[in-house]
Amino acid sequence: MPLPQVIVRRGDRGAAPFPADDVSTRFEAVVTERGPVGQAVECRSFAQVRDLFGGHTSTSTLRAVEAYFAEGGGRAVLSRVVGTDSVNASLNLSGATTGVVLKVSAVGSGPWYHGVRVRVEGNTGNDRRITLTLNDALLVSGTVSDVAGAIALINSSGLATAGVPRTDVAAWPPREIPTATALAGGDDDITSVSALTAAEIGAALDVFDEDLGAGSVCASAWDDRTVFEALADHAAANNRFARGDFGPNADVETMRTTAEYIRGRANARHIQLLAGWLNVSVAGVSVPVAPSGVHLGREAQADRENGAGPAQPAAWTFGEYRTPIGLVRPFTRTERETLNSAGITVITQDAQGAIYAEDAITAVDGTRYPQYAEVAAMRVTMAIHAQAKQVLHQRVMQTIDGQGHLAAATTGDLVAICADWYARGALYGADAAEAFSASVVAETEAGQKPRLVGYLALRPSPSAHTVELTITQVAPSDTI
Repeated sequence: MPLPQVIVRRGDRGAAPFPADDVSTRFEAVVTERGPVGQAVECRSFAQVRDLFGGHTSTSTLRAVEAYFAEGGGRAVLSRVVGTDSVNASLNLSGATTGVVLKVSAVGSGPWYHGVRVRVEGNTGNDRRITLTLNDALLVSGTVSDVAGAIALINSSGLATAGVPRTDVAAWPPREIPTATALAGGDDDITSVSALTAAEIGAALDVFDEDLGAGSVCASAWDDRTVFEALADHAAANNRFARGDFGPNADVETMRTTAEYIRGRANARHIQLLAGWLNVSVAGVSVPVAPSGVHLGREAQADRENGAGPAQPAAWTFGEYRTPIGLVRPFTRTERETLNSAGITVITQDAQGAIYAEDAITAVDGTRYPQYAEVAAMRVTMAIHAQAKQVLHQRVMQTIDGQGHLAAATTGDLVAICADWYARGALYGADAAEAFSASVVAETEAGQKPRLVGYLALRPSPSAHTVELTITQVAPSDTI
């Protein structure tokens, strides 16, 4: 029982934030029947995905996300892909004579929102009772007496928003709509998933701001080389790692030539190409899913089991999967060798039935760039980058002194981060000096905002070559 005069409040504080070194988040551009467009939406379960974006349809691409959570994934951030000519369904609330009082619009594009209906009751004075339903289920209902109240009520529905039109505006109140009337004109501009262009998919990727954290970015429904390139470019620019899924029916030669194309791109080290779709059982029915769905879920589970970086990062392939029941198309030994040589990670099944990734490699030429060849090394680098950036962001908020004390203290923080990874066995070297180096410089040029620049050299693989990182954090305002 609370003490007298003490007020106790209970509430949902939301999901706990993921630590900076957690790189298990799945970022994905998806086609769904509903949901917001141009927003990054975080989900912690597939139940949340269904609530926000709807279930599986003939055009939705949510199977890989479902497989990710089933295999052990904990956080997905999704961005809905729609066509360039997509339209939100809407309904005008007309004035008593001419003009429009309010325009009610769906929160997302597509015909699904035609299930939202509006009724306006009351034809005397300024009071109007506005009711919104979804397929006859009540969303919101209330009596309002002005435009502001109507907007607040409609917006609270979660599925529609209201606003005053730019032209042909009528004064409050709106005329009565005695029969619930549906929003109309919604179109997601998707006749088929394959009809969407790389530009439309890229627009969905653009909403994944770097501040959302590290992780893997995917678009599991497309195996177009330009989409793979867009994924790799996004990953390079936002401290993420990309996963490209080849289609279930892609032939070996097509995959090889696509991998050669990606290998020749500037950001090939930032993507893993995966071949081998998996069958999973959903309600007793075998369903094919893209490999990255299961693969990233198992990675996330292994990260929780073994820590963010196990003792042997080259073995950060974590063993066999739990949920698949078979392969859609097994590859022969010769085919697997061809694909592996091209820089493709192949999913295989052994004689005992175990299903796993036969290797874990990036798309680069491992002979020329051995420091970038292992997925594990790139994930370790991504985690250290995220931790270092967080430290620089915190430190740059402090006053940058002229004696170099802040830069020295921040250097110590970066060294401590790297030393921890070295102790885990995730950085290679006979001693710490061989495994990594870290330094921070404080820059205070005249007319420029102060900033801290971190320089890191890492050996996340047995190669003698290092991975070089430069991370800059600019003060939000002058601190001197």
